[in-house]
Amino acid sequence: MKGKLKLKLIFKELFLTLFVSVFTVAFSFDYSFSEKKGNQQKKERKVIEEQKEKGLQKKEEMRRDTEIKRDEKVLDGRVDSFYKLSSTYISLWLSDYGVDFLDYLIKKTTVSNVSDIFISRFERIREIMKELIDTRSQIEIAKITKFFSDKMKPFAEVEDLRREELMSSLQKFVGNFVDSNLAPYAILRYAEILYEKLSYEYIQAYEKAVLEGEPPPKKDYSQVVKIYEDFLKKYKDFPRRDIVIYLAGYILDEMGQQEEAVQKYFEPLAKMRISQFAPEAAMRVGEFYFNLGELDKAEQFYIIVLDFPENPFYTKALYKLAWTYFRKGDYSSAIDYFVETVDASLGKEGNERTELIKESIDYIISSIVELGGFDKLERSRKEAILSLLKKIYEVVKSDEYKEPEVFILEAQGRVFFDQGKYQEAIQSFNQIIERYYLSPRSIDAAFGVFESLKKLGDISSAVEWQIKMAGRWGPGSEWAQRNPEKFKTNKSKLEAGLLESAKYYHEKGMIDRAESNYLLFLKLFPESEFSADIQFLLAEIYYQSGRYVPAYNMYKANVENVSVKQNKYLIDAAWGMVLAADKSFEAKITGAGEMLKNASFLFERLFPLDGRVPIALYKAAKVLSSEGKKDDALFILSKIIERYPGSEVVADSILEIFKIYVEKGDLRKVVDFAVQARKRTDILSKEDIDYLNDSGGKALFSIALEYEKAGDYQSAISNYLSLENIFPGHNLIDDAYYRVIMLFNEMRKFNDVISYSDIFLKRFPDSVFRYDILYVRAVAFSTLFFFNQALDTYIQLSKELREKEKTSGLSDIEKDMLKKSYLAVRSIYVGLGDFVKAAEWSMRYYDEFGREESDPMRFIKDAAEFYAKAEKVDEAISLLSRFISETSKRKGENNYDVFVAKYGLAKSYEKKGEREKIEKIFQELMKLWDKLSPEDKSKTISIYSEVKFYFARKTFEEFRKIRITGDEKKKQLAEKLKKKTELLKKIQEEMGAIAKLGDPTWSFAAIFYMGYAYQDYADMLVNSPLPHEIRAIKNPEERELAEAVYREELEKQAFPLEDSAIKIFSGAVERIKQVGVRNEWTALIFKHLKMLDPLSPVEIEDDRVLDVALSYSVKSLSIPKVQEERKKVQFIFAASSGNLYELTDPQKLKNFIFSQLVSDYLLPSFAYYEDGKIKYVSIGESSK
Repeated sequence: MKGKLKLKLIFKELFLTLFVSVFTVAFSFDYSFSEKKGNQQKKERKVIEEQKEKGLQKKEEMRRDTEIKRDEKVLDGRVDSFYKLSSTYISLWLSDYGVDFLDYLIKKTTVSNVSDIFISRFERIREIMKELIDTRSQIEIAKITKFFSDKMKPFAEVEDLRREELMSSLQKFVGNFVDSNLAPYAILRYAEILYEKLSYEYIQAYEKAVLEGEPPPKKDYSQVVKIYEDFLKKYKDFPRRDIVIYLAGYILDEMGQQEEAVQKYFEPLAKMRISQFAPEAAMRVGEFYFNLGELDKAEQFYIIVLDFPENPFYTKALYKLAWTYFRKGDYSSAIDYFVETVDASLGKEGNERTELIKESIDYIISSIVELGGFDKLERSRKEAILSLLKKIYEVVKSDEYKEPEVFILEAQGRVFFDQGKYQEAIQSFNQIIERYYLSPRSIDAAFGVFESLKKLGDISSAVEWQIKMAGRWGPGSEWAQRNPEKFKTNKSKLEAGLLESAKYYHEKGMIDRAESNYLLFLKLFPESEFSADIQFLLAEIYYQSGRYVPAYNMYKANVENVSVKQNKYLIDAAWGMVLAADKSFEAKITGAGEMLKNASFLFERLFPLDGRVPIALYKAAKVLSSEGKKDDALFILSKIIERYPGSEVVADSILEIFKIYVEKGDLRKVVDFAVQARKRTDILSKEDIDYLNDSGGKALFSIALEYEKAGDYQSAISNYLSLENIFPGHNLIDDAYYRVIMLFNEMRKFNDVISYSDIFLKRFPDSVFRYDILYVRAVAFSTLFFFNQALDTYIQLSKELREKEKTSGLSDIEKDMLKKSYLAVRSIYVGLGDFVKAAEWSMRYYDEFGREESDPMRFIKDAAEFYAKAEKVDEAISLLSRFISETSKRKGENNYDVFVAKYGLAKSYEKKGEREKIEKIFQELMKLWDKLSPEDKSKTISIYSEVKFYFARKTFEEFRKIRITGDEKKKQLAEKLKKKTELLKKIQEEMGAIAKLGDPTWSFAAIFYMGYAYQDYADMLVNSPLPHEIRAIKNPEERELAEAVYREELEKQAFPLEDSAIKIFSGAVERIKQVGVRNEWTALIFKHLKMLDPLSPVEIEDDRVLDVALSYSVKSLSIPKVQEERKKVQFIFAASSGNLYELTDPQKLKNFIFSQLVSDYLLPSFAYYEDGKIKYVSIGESSK
């Protein structure tokens, strides 16, 4: 635009003298303002005035339209993502240019011709177009361009017509008057008009390209340049040749051929010192080389300009020379020339001066920074800079320069900041704060420190600094009182900074510090526009930390805050009141129910159209329900369903009605309500209906469960089975079938268990209850003696559980079920007598679960016992040997398990007839028993008794072998009787010790042999052969008398022995009756007692031989109720003094044995086994 005006002035100067008048006469194209032309101009002015008025109206419409559409998301026609950016640039354009551009056109009515108006307007349009292109918004560009193009169309047509007429006239003149002195001027005028025409065509092409979205065209004024080149060659003595050179260079430069323009025209012109265009040409050349980076050449031409101190380019040349030195790194020289630039600019006016001063000051500061800072400059240069700033202040009266050093330190800090030297920036800003705290600009330095700390990444320090700023520069501070206007300007920034710091701590989870700073903010800035934000954030902190009542109060304070114009958190705070009150209600805080109701009803009143209103009402309804106001709650819930059919809580409201019915305990009504409510597909989603079905099904399931708990199994089963009919597809159907099966199992209707379990397994093969059902099914088969089916089911269950274990693992219950299945399979095989299979499953259990058992070796022992029962003696011996070996390693040899296992091993050898091994093991058991703990001894009394009985029986056998043959000599007879008497004593001791142990089998066996030994001794005497002396008597009568006397004497000798036997048997009978035990030994005791004493009140159990093993688990109904106690095992020892057994005094022998038998052998307590434990029965008078 400025270039075009300048060209007009140059052309005016060319044609100032003769050209205008002659040109007017020759072509009748009067450019003066005649009356006719004046009238035409008035008409044109009137058009322009009207256009201006319309333009102003249009401008206001565009402004309003821009303000409205700025908030719209969808435009008519195309969607433009750059709309807001375009609107912003248009608003900036309007503010920059102030009045409408038509005002500018009206002002141009004072120019020499109308074409200047058109040119000016098109230049203005071009500038507008350029600004809009920068916004990258094609929609707004098209609208505005079309608007201006339509309005300019009539003027453009007039302009084009006049231009063509003028160019034709000029061509005729040059052709007709080649040698005229005016020909050069006509040529130049023709070149000017041609330039205008080409410029107009370029603008039209440019507009079209923009509207069509095509690349813009290139400027082409080569015809004009060719005219100027020919002119310079033809008219070498033309007086204003320098003007033509300038015009040629200018147009080439506009075409973008700057290098050619400089070298061909401007550089020669710069050396023409007498030309008024020399300074500008030198300036252009300097600029060209400056932009190329050839700073030395640029410096040379800038210095040429300085030879013309009155030239308008002088100040700019100083500025660019200083800039050149700056770029060359000569910062001291740069400062000096920038100072001189500013000094030279102070006496001038205009925006350019202001910009030049500002830029020079900026470069002075940058140079100071490059030299290390203001404090490092030479004193003279520092004083020159400060003096310059004072001059600037005196001229511009800007507070910016009122405090020179503050200005320099602040600007220096900003440059350091922009260069990324944040520590140096902080140092500069702190110098201001330390030296000039009360300066209005110290707060700017404080903000500079904050920004620098943030750039350093020291966010923590930056946040702390913002908090300090609120104290040092905030309300009530000395600085704020000294600088009220500056404080007022920065108050919002201080507020924002303190808010940002508090939010920083909030986001970092440093809640305590965030809370304290929020509270500080409300203290310092209670009326702040951010106060509502702070109240909301504080409420959020309280809420998140579980302080719901303070949260409620702070949310309420936010809602009631009248200090802010627009509370962006108003609706969130109101909703926060509801949530905080709801949490307080859940925490059972006193008064929370009232808070929740108030908050809910307030939210409904403030935001009746908000989608969360029904949620709030729903919460209020829950409060009412909890308060026992069921009818009020039902009213609100019904209101939600009726008024807010699309709300997300409609289903919840229905479910809340469910809840109320459930709380009333009317499950049947819940079922009925679900059946009816699920028909309301108009207000309920599929998920809601599914939930109703689910809830109804659960209610029906609960009804059945109540019947089940009440023991009404038949009603429970009926309701369980109806679940599938009323609520088909319910996820509790398999649960219902499961409960039915379990109830049938409880009712011991095992056939039904089998039937329904078969249905269940077919219909629900993947149910979580599958394993339970298989297990119960197996138990049912087993109970009904379908052992093969039971085995198959247990084995199937085991297999499936094993597969599941490999894929996803087993729960503890499933693992326990698997273990029980193994044990059940083992038990069934035992029951079927397949002890080999039982042993195999016992070992399988050991292999798979042995590590989880506290006593895994017992399964090896069980397997050994099963093999023993299956007559697999070798396998039994192998497992028992393994058991003994491993148990001895783990627990030591002296323990119960090893003792019992060795006993079993002996029994296995017994089946093989290997007596030596049996006797060896029994001897080991005798030694091992003494090393057992009292507890283990009590558990192994039976085995120990049997082992002792084994050896005592051998003594008895030896005792029985001694017989009187009648051929003995007196001495031999005496020895035999002595030996037999000694063995009798030993039998009584050994058997007595066994009897004393109290085992129900072996104690009576020992007592029997004690009595039987006396009986055998008596039988031997009575039935002994006659001695040789009596047989030698020849007289029959004498021999018969001697025999009678002898027999009578023998019977006298045998009587005490038989009497001892009777007493032993009789005492045993009394104990047998008391204990209620029956076995083979008690039968023998009864039989022998009857043999010795036919009048004895006992019944003979002829040929009654009981399995000894049964005595281990006998539970006779005649056994009185017992009181279990632990009683120390007592042992009977023979008297330690005196010869109790004398052959010469059998009475003493009888009396001693009887006394020991009655007083010690028959204890006042008796031991027996039950459930694998040794128990004691105390027998007193009360038990008879």
